[in-house]
Amino acid sequence: VLVFQKEFAEKLVAWPGFREYCALSVLTQYFFEPEIVQVVSSKSFFPVPKEESRIVVLKRHKKFPLLKDTALFEFFVKTVFRFRNKNLGNALQKSRQFLLQKMKLSEKEFGKRASSLALLEEKVNLVSVQDFVKIFNRLAEKQ
Repeated sequence: VLVFQKEFAEKLVAWPGFREYCALSVLTQYFFEPEIVQVVSSKSFFPVPKEESRIVVLKRHKKFPLLKDTALFEFFVKTVFRFRNKNLGNALQKSRQFLLQKMKLSEKEFGKRASSLALLEEKVNLVSVQDFVKIFNRLAEKQ
């Protein structure tokens, strides 16, 4: 149970398609089930902050989809979300130079794996957490 500033708490619980949905949302929701349980007035603090706060409960997922590499998944999500308003195919193309090096893939292999993905036309900020896991695992699988 944690207390966060309103904007940060809203990012933790945001769903695909919401303005607040970002890499932090994906990473938080991969590991936890975040829930805002109460609003805390700014008058509850001294000195009084400009924004309200939220009490957030983070329940650890009992079972979450396995990742090939958790640290690499974090890098992948953050890199792709730099292009949040692009479709996934374009975001992967623009992120390619960063991802190739970290994922230790050749240009040809990355292109082959990326082109086989189902959600290439979906905007990055509309891709669900589960789909990010599937996409990452497909790109990161060892052959």
